[in-house]
Amino acid sequence: MQNFTGHLALITGGASGIGAASASLIAGRGARVILLDRDIRGAEALAASLPHKALAMELDVTDRAAVARLFAVLADQGLRPDILINSAGIREISHPLDLAPEDWDRVLSVNLTGSFTLAQSFARVLRDSGRGGAIVNIASTSGLLASENRAAYVASKHGVVGLTKQLALDLGPLGIRVNAVAPGVVRTAMTESYFDDPATVARLNAAYPLGRPAEAEDVAEVVAFLASHAARYVTGVTIPVDGGYTAGRKK
Repeated sequence: MQNFTGHLALITGGASGIGAASASLIAGRGARVILLDRDIRGAEALAASLPHKALAMELDVTDRAAVARLFAVLADQGLRPDILINSAGIREISHPLDLAPEDWDRVLSVNLTGSFTLAQSFARVLRDSGRGGAIVNIASTSGLLASENRAAYVASKHGVVGLTKQLALDLGPLGIRVNAVAPGVVRTAMTESYFDDPATVARLNAAYPLGRPAEAEDVAEVVAFLASHAARYVTGVTIPVDGGYTAGRKK
C-alpha cells in the first residue's frame, strides 16, 4: 500500500467520480488533498469528510486566469503540491455531422486544454522550487480506440494520451513524471443512466472480459500507484483500466 504522508495533491474534478475516489483513497493513505471543481458545494462536502485538513476550491479548468489565480493563492498560503490528478472531464454524444461547434470546443477545452493548463502551471511551480512531482491524467479507452458518435470526446482523449507522452518527455529532466489511466465505462454520476436499463447493463457486462464495467475505486487504485513512489521509474505511459476491453474483441 502506498504511503502519501507529507504529500499534497491537487485533484481537478474532485467533487465526484474518479476524482473523488482518488481523493478519498490517497487521503486515506496520508496525503493532504485539495479538491478543485466547479461544484464547490460537492467539493466542500467531500473535503469535510477527508482527513489531513483537506481543502476545496472552486475552479473552472477552462479559465486560464482562474488557474493562474489558484496557483498564486497556493503560493501565498505556503501550499506546495507535488501531485496533480487531472480528472475534470465532460463528453458529448452526437453524430459528427450533427455536432455543434460549441460542443466540440467545450469538450476539447475541458478535457485536453484544461489538462494542459493545469499541468503547465503545476510544472512551473515544481521547476521554480527545484522539486519533482507526479502528474496523472485521466484519459479513456476512447483515447485508444474510436467510440461511436463521440468525435469530440475521442479526439480530446487521444489528445490526452499524446499530451501525457510529450509532457513526460519534456518534464522528465525536471524530475516530474507524467502518466495516464484509460478507463472504460466507469459507474459515476455521468454514466448512471446506463445502469437504469437492464439491457444496457447486460451489454456492458458482455463487453468486458472481467464481466463488468469499472467502479471509480478500481481506477483510483491505479491512479494512486502512478502518483506514488512505487511508480518512481514509470513515466509516459497510459495504463488501460478497462477489465480487458482493449485486449481484443470478443466473439
